[in-house]
Amino acid sequence: MKIKILLILSIILTLQVKAQNKNTITGNIIDKNTKEALQNATIIYQNKSIGTTSDINGRFTLTLSGAHESDSIFISYMGYETIRTTISKCTKTKTHELNPFINELIEVTITSKKLNLKKFIKEVITDYNKNKRKKAHIGIAHYREKAKENNQYIMFMESIGYSVFAETPANAALLSNHNFFCENTKSHVVNPKWTKYKRATYYNVQKVSPGGGANLNMFRYLELRGLLSNKHYKKYNYKKDSTYYIQNNSVYRIRFDGNNAKGVIHVYADTKQILKIECSTTKYWSTAFHKRIDAQINIQFNYFEKVPFLSKITANYQHENLEYQNNLEILVQKFNNFDLSKEEYWSMNGYDHNPYIEYIPKDWKTTIKIDKDYDKIVADLESNPSSLEKHFENSSGRWFFPNEETNKLAVSKIKQLKQNF
Repeated sequence: MKIKILLILSIILTLQVKAQNKNTITGNIIDKNTKEALQNATIIYQNKSIGTTSDINGRFTLTLSGAHESDSIFISYMGYETIRTTISKCTKTKTHELNPFINELIEVTITSKKLNLKKFIKEVITDYNKNKRKKAHIGIAHYREKAKENNQYIMFMESIGYSVFAETPANAALLSNHNFFCENTKSHVVNPKWTKYKRATYYNVQKVSPGGGANLNMFRYLELRGLLSNKHYKKYNYKKDSTYYIQNNSVYRIRFDGNNAKGVIHVYADTKQILKIECSTTKYWSTAFHKRIDAQINIQFNYFEKVPFLSKITANYQHENLEYQNNLEILVQKFNNFDLSKEEYWSMNGYDHNPYIEYIPKDWKTTIKIDKDYDKIVADLESNPSSLEKHFENSSGRWFFPNEETNKLAVSKIKQLKQNF
C-alpha cells in the first residue's frame, strides 16, 4: 500500500515538475502564397496574456514557463487568417504559413477624393489614446547604450531586464512611471573619458547614471506633451508625404513639424494604427549631460488584441564631442494581468537610476545578438574579448552606485517579475 502511495506521489510530482518546465518555441512566419517573410506578425500565448513578434526575416522566439504542450498559440498578421496551433506543434513545425484573406472582386469606381489630413490625424491620436493600456503592464526587454569620443568607444552597457509601466501613485512625477529594470547586465562604465561626465549625475561617485530608462522617458514625453498627446498633437503642422504598402496594407507617411519635434509618422490607412515614428527632437533626456538635448529618435509599435504597445525605440545624438546611441527593444510583452502596488512602485522608483548589477553569461548566448560593432568596442575598451568578459564578471554582484543602495525590496521584486512570463 505504501509503495502504491509513493508511486502515485512520485507520478504527481513528476507531472508538476514537467508542467513547470520552460518551453521555448521558435520558428518563422511566411505568406502561404508568395513565401515572403512576414515581419511584425504576433505570436500570442493567451493563458498568460503574453506575446512577441516576428523580426524582419519572419523569425520569432518565445519562452514560456509553466506551460503545457497542449496549450494554444495564436499567430496572426493584419490582412491574414489567424492560425491557432499548440505548443507541441510549434516545437515540431518551424515554418508557419499564413493565408491572406480572400476578398470578393467587385466593381470599384476609383475617385481622386483628397485625404482630410486634419481629421485623419485627429482619429489616429484619439484612437491611440483610447486603445492604449492605462493600467500597469510589463515586458521582457533588452537595452544597450554605447558612446564614442573621436571615433573611439569610451563606454558600453547593456542589460536584459524589464520594461514596466506603472499606474502613477499620488505625488509621483508623470514621466517617472515607465522604467527599465536591469536583471542581467554587462557594464563597462569606468573609462575616465566617460566618467568625466559625473558632474551631471545625482551621485557623488565616479560614474554616470545608466541610461536604461532614458528612451522610455522620451516615449512618455511624446505621450504626455508631444505628438501622441490628445492635447498637444494640434500644435504640429502635418503634410502627407507618400503612400507605400506592407503585404497589401497601405501605409501613409505623414510629415509633422512642431517646436519640440519634427519628422515622419507612419500610419496604416485602414486601421489608423501607428506603425512607427521617425523624428528629431529637442527633448531627449541625456544622462551624461543631465538635461534634455537634440537627438534622433525612431519608435516602433506592436499591437496585441488591438492595444498599442511600444516595440522598439532607438536614440542617437552628437553633443559637444560625444557620439551616443541607445536602443531598447521589447522581447516579450505581457498585455494583461499585471499589477504593481504603491509599496512596490516606491521601492523600485530609484532602481532604474541605481540598479543592482548582476551578470549571468549563459543567458546571453542564445538570447541577444552581439552588437555589430562589438570588435571595435572590445578593442577600444579592453583590447581583447576575454578581458572585457572579465570586466563584466568583476562588475557583477554590486550596486551601480555602491554608496547609494536602493531599497532592497526592489531587488527581490525584480527577481519576482519573471514569474509573469
